[in-house]
Amino acid sequence: GARDESGLLVVSFLAPPSTLAHTTTAVLSAGGASSVSFAFRYAAPSPSVSPADGSVEGGTLVTVAAYGWGAASAGLAASDVAAALCGQPAEVVAVTEAVDSKLLLVLRAPACAAAGRAAGEVSASGWSEAFPFVYFDPPAVAQVLPDRATLGGATASARGDTVRLKVANLPAVSSPSDLAVTVGGAACTLPAYDDTGAPNPTNADGFVFVTVIVPPSPNPGAATVSVRHVGGGAGTTAREAAGELTYFAPPPRVVWARHCASCPASARICIFQRQCAGGGAPLEGRAPISGSGTVIIVAENLPPLPYDHATGLLSSGASVSVSFGGSSALARVGYSSAQRTMLEFSPPALARPQ
Repeated sequence: GARDESGLLVVSFLAPPSTLAHTTTAVLSAGGASSVSFAFRYAAPSPSVSPADGSVEGGTLVTVAAYGWGAASAGLAASDVAAALCGQPAEVVAVTEAVDSKLLLVLRAPACAAAGRAAGEVSASGWSEAFPFVYFDPPAVAQVLPDRATLGGATASARGDTVRLKVANLPAVSSPSDLAVTVGGAACTLPAYDDTGAPNPTNADGFVFVTVIVPPSPNPGAATVSVRHVGGGAGTTAREAAGELTYFAPPPRVVWARHCASCPASARICIFQRQCAGGGAPLEGRAPISGSGTVIIVAENLPPLPYDHATGLLSSGASVSVSFGGSSALARVGYSSAQRTMLEFSPPALARPQ
């Protein structure tokens, strides 16, 4: 369109596309009677970079797309292209596309002395394009508290099954969905609040603090704690920190032992809500020497037992024994997990003391 503006003719027009960044001559004519020429510049768009950031340790594979080189970019190979980043040469790993006006390449970011913005450049066939890049310090788990858990996932935390992680060099977080945490490769649950009742996770003093529920582990020993920031958005590096948690197998411990005079076969477990299934309160830590009734034992830190959940009978090949003045036969398993096991026994008859 054209308009008069303070005695000047102002013309707006749609420029035709070009595959080459260059300056050309444009001609404006009015009714064929007169014309005026002027310089018109086709500028190359800024290169696209993904990811746009990486660790100062180097090694990040970065895809760079440069446009506007015209025929100069067609047929280029990795050996034809030079790249630099943070003032250091960058290895061109591959050229994945090299056609008229489009060059797509993968480079390996070199190490950089400090975190922050850094200038990058790709060049070939007399052309060059600059691109921005951001270096960050590598994330690290600075503290795992407490740093030990039982094989069942129990810890010395106030809640009894959590650890608190202090993580450096992660972006600030706003919700549990910003983080993915694993211990020994097993995913952790992030509660909405930590053990003190504060929102979880939180940001303080340049660190991210996150409380996680520890998953059980089949094996004792050191396990890798991985904290991955997943809320960085498209085109950025998923930052990940690693720490260590030690699993251990605590010694088995009897929590309580009780006796019920009667346990009907119709009852799945002998004690429910601190009452015997056959009626009455159980005896605490005592049983008649006659060997009658059923002794119920709850123990911690035993290996989980294979059993039929409908009947409570042990699976074929499994065995459990208990001895208190004589051998006892296992009647059934009330329940069994990595945390606690309930066992029901027929007590032995004992000789009356003289």
